Amino acid sequence: MGNLLHAGDIFSKLPECHSAYMMTIISRQFPNHGAFYFDAWPMMEPMLVVTDPDMAQQLVTHPTVSWIKPRKLQDWFYPITGGPSLFDLNGHAYKSLHKIYSPAFSTANTLAWNSAFVDRVEVFRDLLREKARTGERFLLRPMVLNLVMDVIGEVLLNLNLDCQRSTHPLCEYMTRQLSLKFDEYKPGNILALLDPTIYYRTWANNRRLNAEISKQLDARFAALKESRLQKSSSSAVAPYKSIIDLAIEDFLTTNPSATALTPEFVTTAARNLRMFFFAGHDSTATTILYCYYVLSQHPTALSLLRAELDSVFGPDSSSSPAASQIKSHPQILNSLPYTTAVIRETLRLYPPANSIRYCTTDIDLTDSQGNVYPTAGFSVLLSHYTIHKNPSFWARADEFLPERWLVGPEHELYPPRNGYRPFETGNRMCMAQQLVMAEVKSVLACTAREFDVADAYGEVDEEVGKKVDLRGVGGERAFMVEGGAAHPNGGFPARVRVSGYGDGI
Repeated sequence: MGNLLHAGDIFSKLPECHSAYMMTIISRQFPNHGAFYFDAWPMMEPMLVVTDPDMAQQLVTHPTVSWIKPRKLQDWFYPITGGPSLFDLNGHAYKSLHKIYSPAFSTANTLAWNSAFVDRVEVFRDLLREKARTGERFLLRPMVLNLVMDVIGEVLLNLNLDCQRSTHPLCEYMTRQLSLKFDEYKPGNILALLDPTIYYRTWANNRRLNAEISKQLDARFAALKESRLQKSSSSAVAPYKSIIDLAIEDFLTTNPSATALTPEFVTTAARNLRMFFFAGHDSTATTILYCYYVLSQHPTALSLLRAELDSVFGPDSSSSPAASQIKSHPQILNSLPYTTAVIRETLRLYPPANSIRYCTTDIDLTDSQGNVYPTAGFSVLLSHYTIHKNPSFWARADEFLPERWLVGPEHELYPPRNGYRPFETGNRMCMAQQLVMAEVKSVLACTAREFDVADAYGEVDEEVGKKVDLRGVGGERAFMVEGGAAHPNGGFPARVRVSGYGDGI
């Protein structure tokens, strides 16, 4: 059974948490090695787990292996996407889709999206004001997920889903599909594996989700087709390119006389829209949540961030001045070095995901100590959390220190080469990293001064009468758990109050 019993022994001493903590604990048993082999058969295929940044870079820049995602990813993603997508395809199929969708994440398009972002953030601000007024304890994660889903609606579909104030069938079906994957039908839920109805429920919801996406595709196709016929700046033309528009425009380029979308196009587009929805909403929400968390834990950092926002947007700490300026001059978000440093440091400590590749017989990897690791027959997992907290490369690795992103290479805190990988690097790095950074900056710019957001885990623990053992999770009560992107456990119970900082309400 390989290392399965050893892994089980480690997990038995941890709260129900993300596997990254276990990988990090194991890595500390090999301080002079940049990787270790891990065999958890029959739960998963044997892996080489990489914890050395330079070794990770060898993999993601290799001319062949860097492009190859393991075939098993398609099986894992199937309930989410309904079939192969940009994320798990290889070769020509991947490159063709990448060519279609990558313009959506250009600098110019990201800037054009900012106005739509801020409109959604202002709704979120109003909801925070209501929570501050009532003083109630609430789960912050669902609120942030709804905010990000509203943004995703604009990015994917050029559509205001308004998930924060109401419901939309697309959000409902997609959220249900993710729940079936991560809450009910997951390896740790043995009863679900024995429940024959879960397969039917997954299949039925999959059909409803695809039908809703098909409806949106048909509507957008009709609008863009009409716009082309009129050759005018009609209401179908947005100031930015959404994912759905790019896909349909590519279809019209090769099928200019088409009067309807083909079934093949609809199937491929639906799979990729579902993939972007999943990849974009959960990881971004996680980053926003952890930014609030670390700022509440580090008042000096919060004071410095607020001072920077004052200097850029003016002393009025309500969201209105910042929102107005971001809408009219989205480039202003590039004038926030300390805010950017806070986000980067948050992503270092709480990376939403790992990266995985599949190697071949002729690939050996070498760590910084000169140890050589054959990879034939192994999936190679780049454990971002473990790399980001590796004390052999990062000074004061466990500490939240935004200043490490503001010092020069001569300083001990300066980030190590290849050590920062929340969006991965190399040939298949995350296309949407500019978009994520802009979105998180917008949220902080519009809310970090007006509100004090604090976790309420202590209240929850007191009510259940049990204190969680945090020794294996870095002492962090908001430790990460599985379920798509890594995210704070328990939905992030929180309280919010109006800060009284500056001239806010």
